[in-house]
Amino acid sequence: PGEFILPEESYKKTSDKKRLRQKNLWIIDPIDGSADFSHFLLGRKLQKGQRSFSISIAWVKNKQVQLGVVHTPLLSETWVAEQNHGAWYKKDKTAWKKIRMHPIKSRLLTVALNGHERATGENTHRLNNHRLVYHGSLVYRIVGTAVGHHDALISFNGGSKEWDVAAADIIVQEAGGRLLDGHNRPLCYNKADLVNHTLLIAGHSKTINTLLKTINTKKNFSQ
Repeated sequence: PGEFILPEESYKKTSDKKRLRQKNLWIIDPIDGSADFSHFLLGRKLQKGQRSFSISIAWVKNKQVQLGVVHTPLLSETWVAEQNHGAWYKKDKTAWKKIRMHPIKSRLLTVALNGHERATGENTHRLNNHRLVYHGSLVYRIVGTAVGHHDALISFNGGSKEWDVAAADIIVQEAGGRLLDGHNRPLCYNKADLVNHTLLIAGHSKTINTLLKTINTKKNFSQ
């Protein structure tokens, strides 16, 4: 109960000095995909990818995520994971199912991007040989790889924060996948700089390796 909480909606930079002294902390994003959530509150009709806004909660110890929960209210999907105890998933009122990722044998991959990348088309040409899907929530695009909604996630442009990815990170790890930064490294948490400055990619390690062959890694894996 007394542990530090790092929440997106009420984050204050003035609390960083205290935060960085913490061994344990909770990282919480009450709504990931807030623009789509706003459209929902206004009663606007949502496209399929706009229904993915999610609640994300993670617990971090010594800069590594130990627990993660992601829930999508409109899609009634929930993921949970604990370090060294696996990842679990349920939809609606179905029973919990332990999830395990496997390499994709097909050369045609389904890759999740965000709507900004669809609008600008800045990087989508690098994935011309693959099928692209778009979801507003980054955390949903990451955990979606764990249950086969899509095969991989790429976020070409840096700028995500720790609360955008922490819970999804442990879920993908415990399902047998990986979330890597633009230097092909796993992420760590409760850093002085909360921003992820590079490309992010998630999926099964073999799927990631296959996907990277189709994009210009030298250009995109840089700050």
